[in-house]
Amino acid sequence: MCFILMVFFPPVTGYMQVFMEPSYNWTVFYALMYYFTYCQFFLCAYIAFIRFILIYFPLKGTDILKKTFWLFVVLLLITSYAPTWHLWFCKTYFGPIDKRYTKGYLIFSISYKKLEWMNVSNSKNSIIYYFIFLTISFILNLTSLIKLIFKNLLSSVGKKKSVKGNVSMLIYSLIVMVVQLLFISLNCVWYFTDPNTPDMSIYHICQKLRVYVYHLMCLLQPYALILLSKSTRNILKNIIINSFKTRHQSGSTKIQINRV
Repeated sequence: MCFILMVFFPPVTGYMQVFMEPSYNWTVFYALMYYFTYCQFFLCAYIAFIRFILIYFPLKGTDILKKTFWLFVVLLLITSYAPTWHLWFCKTYFGPIDKRYTKGYLIFSISYKKLEWMNVSNSKNSIIYYFIFLTISFILNLTSLIKLIFKNLLSSVGKKKSVKGNVSMLIYSLIVMVVQLLFISLNCVWYFTDPNTPDMSIYHICQKLRVYVYHLMCLLQPYALILLSKSTRNILKNIIINSFKTRHQSGSTKIQINRV
């Protein structure tokens, strides 16, 4: 039994043909791909938890987060490893996708082969895990939003600035949740598609979209950091300005040397 995780396109596929037989060459890579995805869902829920604590406990919130930090680190490691334990023992291989769905190109996908004693469904584990932590994020963000609405209505003008910052972070969390929901939806289509269906177009479309959505999930964090953090924007601004100054100075130096 195998489940496709990642698609490799030309010209990389030419190098993947040597791994068509099941082996442990790519086992760690395959397991880590799932492991880090689980970590990301957990961390998004943890961000929602941080926002919830700081909004509902503005005075004691920082102390609560400090005391529970290492607890959440342990939970992150355990909960992300639990659904992937079997992947570390499975062989992986690269299989070609039917050329009817690749416009004639030779495209490989990495898959894993379960051992006979493993009664585990990797896709099922993924969907359950994603839904659990997405639900936690949704509940925490919803309760935080309710609190912010009432806090904004009752706050003075001075306090509304801090409320605005919390709202920005909350909007970011909601955007991440939408992307995660899209990711889960693609996984559901992938999981519930009958492999014996004559037309597997939807299956392969979701498979390709899943890669792009996953990349979007990963890139939201740095983009959000730039948009929401003024200090980060200032650092990037200074780097860009200094790089232009350096180029201008080097250009001026060359002109002076040529004149001499």
